Amino acid sequence: MALATFLQLLRPRSLQEQREQRLYRAHAQQIAGRMRAVFDAWVAIRELEPDNGRLANTAAVNRWELMRLAQEVETLDPPRSLAGVHRDVQNAVISDTVQEFGELVAQLQMRF
Repeated sequence: MALATFLQLLRPRSLQEQREQRLYRAHAQQIAGRMRAVFDAWVAIRELEPDNGRLANTAAVNRWELMRLAQEVETLDPPRSLAGVHRDVQNAVISDTVQEFGELVAQLQMRF
């Protein structure tokens, strides 16, 4: 971690900045929870459902939900101090890998 970044973490935050971070955190965690639910449901149905037609239908619904979440992430207005994390959220939402999503959730939990 760069020294400037570390020192910024130690800097006292204004009440307005704290409020903005709380609001952003609540929205980001809500989106992360919904993404996790979509991925978990997909893993569960793949293990149980033998019908490829139903799997294809579920995949289409999941794709639609994830695109809706991507649009929701784009509308979030992050506090300046969390712009980098917000960029990571956007990249994870449009990413194809669950691993990146898991790493992002861990990063968000560490930051807050």
